[in-house]
Amino acid sequence: IECGFCESNCPSRDVTLTPRQRVTVYREISRLKAKDARTVQEEERLRQMTEAFDYMGNATCAADGMCQEKCPVKINTGELIKSLREREMSESANSLAMFAANNFKAVNTLVPPLLNTVDFFHGIFGSGFLESTSRLLNKATGNFIPIWNKYMPKGAKKLDTSDCVSSAEDVDVRNSVVYIPSCVTRMMGPARGDDVEEPVHEKMISILKKANYNVIIPENINSLCCGMMFDSRGNKPAANSKAYDLEDVMKEVSHNGRIPVICDTSPCTQTIKNKLRDKMLGFSVYEPVEFVNHFLLNKLEFTKVKEDVTIHIPCSSKKMGIESNFKKLAGMCAENVHESGIPCCGMAGDRGMRYEELTKSSLQHLEVPSGCNDGYSTSRTCEMSLSRQSDVNFRGLLYLIDEATQAKAAKQ
Repeated sequence: IECGFCESNCPSRDVTLTPRQRVTVYREISRLKAKDARTVQEEERLRQMTEAFDYMGNATCAADGMCQEKCPVKINTGELIKSLREREMSESANSLAMFAANNFKAVNTLVPPLLNTVDFFHGIFGSGFLESTSRLLNKATGNFIPIWNKYMPKGAKKLDTSDCVSSAEDVDVRNSVVYIPSCVTRMMGPARGDDVEEPVHEKMISILKKANYNVIIPENINSLCCGMMFDSRGNKPAANSKAYDLEDVMKEVSHNGRIPVICDTSPCTQTIKNKLRDKMLGFSVYEPVEFVNHFLLNKLEFTKVKEDVTIHIPCSSKKMGIESNFKKLAGMCAENVHESGIPCCGMAGDRGMRYEELTKSSLQHLEVPSGCNDGYSTSRTCEMSLSRQSDVNFRGLLYLIDEATQAKAAKQ
């Protein structure tokens, strides 16, 4: 209907096109393509618009769906763009993505040492050299290689499952949870210069154990992924393959949803829920803030351990309706909670690293008060872009919750 209500939520609104403009331009391209006989002027117009749309309409769309949140008729322009990416994806690219999906354990094993190698050179050559080199590589490869910045993560420490079990057979299911550490938190740890070293999954397990939960982590966890990294690029076959594999494992380990399932990353949780073939299983799948709020408040003692913190609620969390719970939990851990004021950071997986103008534009009005040195979110990739823009280390909210909680004393 072209009302423009969606535009304020769009991360690319000040750098390329807004959702309304994307729809309008794509409609005109489709109209011209559908004509049986085009004039010379129309052929030239079609060529120019198609070339421009490849970057302005497709490449710089975060496809986060935040446009839908403000649309009176709930149009999701991001879904349009993802369908175009799928349609335009080459067979060789889909084959490569499927190879990575089928060998995901190897990917999970290789990425942390790679990140640690890059961090090693960061320590030797400094930030400027790595950033300028990656910028040249990004340009030479047509935005395929990400642009490095000093808040890029080190490799995550190996997932420690020594205090967990791999099935529910030997534990009391009434006090158990199936924990799915996302591939992002399994591979990406804190950045150099951050005062924390532990990965997100270590904090999640710590919180659950303080609440006296039996933590069940599937035995083949390093082979699992929700498929979001493939889906956002348009590699639909690989995305569906990983999503359905994960669903099968979750159903088996959770006894068809009898045991709640938690994922530590908000965008991954949303992807899991959206991709489920068995929609009833979605009622057992929880985002970390959602799980803590529903199940752990009566099992943990909270103390306000920070004076000032800034929080960024990911677009996926907003779409799942847990914004108020996010603020509530942060307020139980800190005296003053400041919101980022950003609808979406524009990171969109790795897209914001490959097209840095997208995140720089979307975060130009990021609000981090002077003197506030701690930022929190629930998406590791979002936290990277927020850190770069604000020069404040953003990390998972689970770090703050773990620091601020202890097991509640047993009643006498």
